[in-house]
Amino acid sequence: INMGLPPIQYGIGTAFNLNKGKLINMKALMVIQASITDLEKFKAYSAKAPGVVQRFDGKYVCIRTESEQLEGENDSRKIVISEWPSMDAARKFWHSHEYQEIKKLRKDAATIDVYIVEKN
Repeated sequence: INMGLPPIQYGIGTAFNLNKGKLINMKALMVIQASITDLEKFKAYSAKAPGVVQRFDGKYVCIRTESEQLEGENDSRKIVISEWPSMDAARKFWHSHEYQEIKKLRKDAATIDVYIVEKN
């Protein structure tokens, strides 16, 4: 029976779905805001990162080319959003040896803020 109710939270990354009666993993979004300071250097990083994202079961949702800021101080940083099967999957990617090696390619090429949020 589909009761039309949202999942109940059971700790970070897990929910009990009342419609199906089982525990499920919650997906996660990785949100990256970047100010690129050396485009040529950054290109080496951006050429390799997508392959590693894919190998760790991530997928790009948005790579900002055009946006409109509706409120707040002017923020012209690039925005990249990727989706992950879970918070743990996003963390495994971020801390993996494979990604840490590629991450070195963007050193001194950008200022970056990274967040992981649960997708519900």
